[in-house]
Amino acid sequence: MVSTKRVALLAVVLLAVLGALALFSLTVGMRAITLSGVLHALQSAVSQEPSDLVVWTLRLPRLLAALVCGVSFAVAGALMQGVTNNPLASPSILGINAGASFGLALAMIFLPAASLQVTIVSAFFGAALATAFILVLASLKHGLTPVYIALAGTAVSAVFLAVTQVPSSSSTSRRSSATGRPAASAASV
Repeated sequence: MVSTKRVALLAVVLLAVLGALALFSLTVGMRAITLSGVLHALQSAVSQEPSDLVVWTLRLPRLLAALVCGVSFAVAGALMQGVTNNPLASPSILGINAGASFGLALAMIFLPAASLQVTIVSAFFGAALATAFILVLASLKHGLTPVYIALAGTAVSAVFLAVTQVPSSSSTSRRSSATGRPAASAASV
């Protein structure tokens, strides 16, 4: 068994590395700002110097968004693995990515001038639809066991990916018939 002192030491080291990388990320960008310049900017929030404004208005929000996204992905992965009791559980294995792709494809087909928010909501509802299908399919025979959830997720993923590919392949064939030339495949590009 791993001792709690070792786990605590590893946590402290990883947090120190995260802090150092976070500070370093504030120095990276189009405008070269040294580490001392970043530390000066962080200490003077009301300064009107260009480098201070860059740190406060561009780089710090970028860093905070990256940290929030990273924590969200970690928590979502841990929840998915904990709820399904499956260490291999991930959105791609469980078919949730394919559902989101399906929702996005529907939004692009039926709402071609849709805003970014509409496409995000469509992808979310596609993922929710895939999750509902997975849970219903997995619970039909023997209940929601991790094995049946993974199998149902794989099946739903295959179906959603196949259905998502239909509009893509039909638009490719329409392009080739309109130009009189065969459409370029991804392999030939």
